Amino acid sequence: MSSVLTFEDAVDLPLDPLSTLTMLYTEDGFEELKEDIKQRGQLVPIALRDGKILDGRHRHKACIDLGIGVSYEDVGPVSYKEALDFVISRSINKATGTDASKVEAYLLCKAKGAKIKDMPNIFRRLNINYARKLSYIEKEDPRYLQVLLNQNKIRLYNKTFDKIENYGTIHGIWQTVKCNNAVADKLIEVSPAGDNTPSYEIDLSSAMVNEAAEKAYWELYNLGSDYGMTQHPGSPYGRRVIEMLNELYKNAKD
Repeated sequence: MSSVLTFEDAVDLPLDPLSTLTMLYTEDGFEELKEDIKQRGQLVPIALRDGKILDGRHRHKACIDLGIGVSYEDVGPVSYKEALDFVISRSINKATGTDASKVEAYLLCKAKGAKIKDMPNIFRRLNINYARKLSYIEKEDPRYLQVLLNQNKIRLYNKTFDKIENYGTIHGIWQTVKCNNAVADKLIEVSPAGDNTPSYEIDLSSAMVNEAAEKAYWELYNLGSDYGMTQHPGSPYGRRVIEMLNELYKNAKD
């Protein structure tokens, strides 16, 4: 059974850290929620754990903005795992079409200690491809996930197109970060050498006849890398590719 906190008692309620793993509403979405509560009242109580908001931070904020009390339920003295399962259960019942909801699912799975391959079994909206992309993005910079979770955009430099752009989707950020890492600005490439593996060194800019040829080389290099091909520019294969591209682009303008 739910109870009601007065406006004065509810206004400064702190957030449970687990509640911050869930996505923020867009401005329009929040205004719709607030208007609904204004018209029909707060039909769904928030959930409190040890006096902190475990679930329902948007409903809480809407009520505070409207200057009214807040309906709540106390989940009681539950463990961290039980509280996390509660948040996951509430999250599963949310709308699932946005990238923010996929980030939310990923972060909740991470908090639960789930492996990438098991995440789709917890949240259907988080297929294995999205889970892998989010893991890649997180390793690059965890702050990118928080931006997506809050339904904002990131300004990133795109090395491929040599310009700064705004990115607000999982795929857009993943693709840009992945391409930037693949075409890291290095003049000299050295392949890892094992006991029986030759070490190759080459100044690619000097080896290519012009910028058009160099650009074409990196396009082929990145394509091959996506499919696990080893094609270092200093290897016999790489040098043959350089020769062919130089011949093909020798009359091209930079």
